[in-house]
Amino acid sequence: MKKLFLGLAFIALTSLRCPNKVFDDSSNYIPKSTHEEVTAGVLDTNFGTSGAYTTSSGTTIRAIKVLKSGNILIVGDDGTGSRAELVKADGSGLVTGWASSGIYQGAASGTFFAVEELANGKILLAGDDGSVARVELLDGAGALDTANFGGGDGIYTSASGATKTYAMEVLSSGKIVIAGTNGSDWYVEQITALGVLDTANFGGGDGIYTSTSGETIYAMKVLDSGKIVIAGGDGTDWRVEQITALGVLDTANFGGGDGIYTGVSATTDVRSMDVKPTGEIVIAGTSTGGWRVEQITALGVLDTANFGSSGIYNSATAIAAGDIPYSLIIQGDGNILLGGYDASAGWRLERLGSGGALDLNFGGGDGIFTSATALAVGDELFAMALHPIGGKILLGGDDGNAWRVEQLTNNIHPLKHAMGLSGGMVSD
Repeated sequence: MKKLFLGLAFIALTSLRCPNKVFDDSSNYIPKSTHEEVTAGVLDTNFGTSGAYTTSSGTTIRAIKVLKSGNILIVGDDGTGSRAELVKADGSGLVTGWASSGIYQGAASGTFFAVEELANGKILLAGDDGSVARVELLDGAGALDTANFGGGDGIYTSASGATKTYAMEVLSSGKIVIAGTNGSDWYVEQITALGVLDTANFGGGDGIYTSTSGETIYAMKVLDSGKIVIAGGDGTDWRVEQITALGVLDTANFGGGDGIYTGVSATTDVRSMDVKPTGEIVIAGTSTGGWRVEQITALGVLDTANFGSSGIYNSATAIAAGDIPYSLIIQGDGNILLGGYDASAGWRLERLGSGGALDLNFGGGDGIFTSATALAVGDELFAMALHPIGGKILLGGDDGNAWRVEQLTNNIHPLKHAMGLSGGMVSD
């Protein structure tokens, strides 16, 4: 009790002594200026060269991951095959001690679409080799882990004949769930931590879930319950399905009794998705009017009462049909980042409030960030990530010639970013 009292007294005294600072649960001070006084959605010129890192070659970045070291792993393809680069945290160049001078070259004709870092520092890369979906495991030095994954080569290739893996999640058990398309239908496979199909615990005894009514899964989230939400298109409309942890359609608890939600007068595909801590699912894609966002409840029903206009947000009229919001992230404070391609300007990022309206405290006072004028029509923003400290926004795609990463400022509270909506201790 005495120690508790002394600890509380110390916190009170330090709060009085440092009124403009935030501290975390280790009593490490974070200046208030790093969040509340920062203008969000502005190019961070302290990163790279004038706010950007560019490669000497490459077609486009498809995914970004900030590693525990603070370094940034970017993956995609370089026109000849799948490629991964490890970039220094400040964007000043490659980490040359990783892989081959900071670059890992994957399969010829392939593309990496997803990346995850394991607790042991190893890296999982998912995508394809030009014809078959695959997952590769790299050790900490950026070399294929041939001893511990796949068939002795560090690679798992799809057992279902899938052609592309667009999404990947690592479970707390160490098992890996991948999703994408086999060319005509949705597929989800679960593999063990050793890179072997998990036939005993997933799907119909074969480790695979397929949906013949869907064409391509572009987004996937594993819920705290173990259930899996997958989203994409069925050829004519948006489609979201929920499957159980065993890889069976969850007809009892999602959608209209069939485990499925289809979009409201939407067209093409859901291209990005995230889930709020409160369980609501936010999906984004294109419609006849351009970018579109819908929020559905945890039961798979359009959330007409709490989001946008009757559950829907449609982007500014400057966005045209065919422009695609490739990436969606829900910040710890509930705000929603929506990034992708704008045919009139190139890269585009919007921030919405949790209720589905543009956040006018972001970008140029209109809730929107568009990339540097050096980017032209046809240059696309595919990937987005939040830095684990401070929540700065990393954007990745192409500039028409090579890979490009930009870092933007953000004003999310550091503790809310780290701990979701639970917040932290803040002194005024």
